Amino acid sequence: AVACDSDARVRGFLRQCLRNAMRDEWRKGRRLSPLDAQMEDSVPAMEQTSPEEEVSAWEEIDLRRSAEQELYERVVPALAAIVRPSARRDLTQAIGHMRALAAGEMGFGAVVLEATGRNDGQAQTAVHQRHSRTRRRLLEYIESLEVAGELSVDRVRALRWCVSRLQRRAS
Repeated sequence: AVACDSDARVRGFLRQCLRNAMRDEWRKGRRLSPLDAQMEDSVPAMEQTSPEEEVSAWEEIDLRRSAEQELYERVVPALAAIVRPSARRDLTQAIGHMRALAAGEMGFGAVVLEATGRNDGQAQTAVHQRHSRTRRRLLEYIESLEVAGELSVDRVRALRWCVSRLQRRAS
């Protein structure tokens, strides 16, 4: 902003920048959101939010982004280090596949084929069960970190949200 601009114009400009950044983050994650249709209807209402609500929403986005980074850089490797080697391979493969599914990089059929070498009903069930076990193990490990005092309640909530995103699959 230029020195001759009024405070009101500068605040308006910054508010618009924040709104645009939040909308960009929302659009990035909306294909993963279970409330896509409802959220899309409420986008114009987003422009009616107060600056405090916008800041709060932005902080939530940052919290979730940092939790996702912590999940993949700290929690998953720590969990993989304590399971037996064959389970480690399955765990890391399942997490990689669930991330690719959630990001829309792979379809469920491609994941099943890569994981099992075939794509029939039995193979799909096996992969689905492996993914369910992996999510359950992740949640149990996160709980154990909370009980041990290594994670705060807010951090656990954010990490659980990250794990819940892994449930999105295109079958």
